[in-house]
Parts: sequence; C-alpha cells; structure tokens
Amino acid sequence: VVLAGTGSDAAPQLMLNRFVGRASELRSLVTALDLGVHGTPQARLVIGEAGVGKSTLVRQLLPEARLRGAVMVTGRAMESESRPPFGVWTEALASIYELGIAPSRSWPLLGRLVAPLRALTSAATPATPLDPLQGHHLLEELVAYLRGASEARPLTIVLEDMHWADVASWDALEYVLAQLTTERVCIALTIRSEEAAYGVVRERRQRLSRDERVRELRLERLTAHEVREWLQGALHRTELDDELLDFVLRHTEGNPFLVMQLLRTMADEGVFSHGGSAWVWMIPESLALPAGMSDLVGRRLSRLPASALRILVPAAAIGRTLPLLIWPTTEAA
Repeated sequence: VVLAGTGSDAAPQLMLNRFVGRASELRSLVTALDLGVHGTPQARLVIGEAGVGKSTLVRQLLPEARLRGAVMVTGRAMESESRPPFGVWTEALASIYELGIAPSRSWPLLGRLVAPLRALTSAATPATPLDPLQGHHLLEELVAYLRGASEARPLTIVLEDMHWADVASWDALEYVLAQLTTERVCIALTIRSEEAAYGVVRERRQRLSRDERVRELRLERLTAHEVREWLQGALHRTELDDELLDFVLRHTEGNPFLVMQLLRTMADEGVFSHGGSAWVWMIPESLALPAGMSDLVGRRLSRLPASALRILVPAAAIGRTLPLLIWPTTEAA
C-alpha cells in the first residue's frame, strides 16, 4: 500500500499512538454502555494515576457507542482556583445541543449556564444572576434535559478529571443518578488515584458507591508484555530486543503517558532509523526528558511528606541497585 502523495520508496513512519492491553476494563465499560443503551442507567468511575490512560480508555467507547446508535459528549473539570459552578456539566450539555438532540423548550435556569440554550429560553425571561435557592429547580431542569435528549439518542456522558470538579458538579451528578431510572444514559468519570483517597473526592466516591449501578475501575500501569506489544506495533513488528524494552521500562515504569513522551523524545533525537527492511536503534547514554515527564514526576513528589522526600534524596543518588556487604558473624569468623 502506498500513501497518497508519497512515492513507493518513502521512509516509513513510527506508529507511536497505540492502545494496548486494558481488555477487561474495556469490556466492563462496554457492558455498562450496553446496559445504558437498553434503559438501565449506569455510571463507571475510572480511577488511576496521572498519565495511566484513563481518558484514552474511555475514548475507546466512541466506536462502540456509534455502533449502538448512541452519542458521546464530554465535559472536563479544570485545574483552577476559580471553578465555575456546574463547570464540568456545561461543556457536555452544550455538546448535546450542538448534536441537535436537545429538547426544544425553554430552559430558564440551564440557559444561564449554557450559552446555546439561551436561544431556546423565552426572551421575556430576565437575565438575572442565578439565585442559590433555585439550585434544586436547576437540577430538575438538568434531569429533564438529559431525559429528553436520551429519548432521541442513547447518551454516553464522559466527565473528565472529576477530582478537580466543583461541589455543584458533584451535587448534580448525585442528583442525576438518583433521578434516572429507565433512561438510556451511561456516565463515565475519570479520577486521579492521587486524589481519590482524600477529602471531598473520597467522600463523594463513598456516597456514589451505595448505588448498585455505580462501579469503580482501577487502571494500573502497563505490564512489560504490554509495553513490548506497544513497541513492536510502533516499530512495524520489528523484532524487539530486551535492551530497548528495559530502557523504556526503566524510564517509564509502564506509565502510558511517559512511554509516549519518551518515545517521541527518542524519535526527535534520532534514536530510531530505518535500515531499509526494518527499524534499528541505538540506546542513548543520556536523554533530556521532556517537560511533560518532569511535570508528572514533580506532581507525584509534591504529594509526599517531607520525611519521605528526605529518604528519596539519598536513594536517588544511590541508584536503583545497591550491593550489600554481608559482614561475617563472630561464629563464622
């Protein structure tokens, strides 16, 4: 096969974007999607460390949703000190409107949060600030909006980075799940495990877990076998030696984001080259880590207590392996 616009002798390109493993987790999400499509609302909390591939996993539902005639909309919570109320829902609701499946009626309260819905709201409705006492009525409108949209098409709602969500967004999620009964809705949340065990996120998880339709999916790092599969796919099934695999695992520990960042850096540094029939590489003695990798590692370290950091400093200087000198006992001497 020759790509359009290239000659037959064009150098092949590395195929770095890969999705490997996660078979059981993906099956669980597809099962939730099937139940939602057939009128049993579901929610899945995808929990894992930063960069482990939570969003990538959830995106694999898109073709599955299309096969079932469903639509997928996404809202993302922002890492910010100033978090607008219902922020994670606003984007998702606007996407539903853009798909043309939003119920055609007036939304006096939702219209104040979601700009496109203002066109459906009566011009006579005053544009006054949202009164906190109207919060319950707004949630009722939210449920009616989702219920009407799900009658047109089954809904898959993805709420990204819920560990950064505002309190109102969490309240809305709990209310929606409590009100949904036979609607064609499936909700997927992504949450960082670093945040899942603390504070508000931990409390909300516990409350959601009381609903039998809610499940948690723990996403772990890739195994050595899965990283090998990734590398072989990226290198067009070139025979892979253990040296390259060990190098990647040593620098990433199987975190998919770090694997991608490392491979991109190696490609930019000319580590990989095509020898005409297969890819070849030279393991670099040193490699400048990209900002994304340093930032992710920095985030992990920032959560550790000072006592742990005091241990890590000499540990980093010692390295990953340390020979132990076993002194003979008095009897052995």
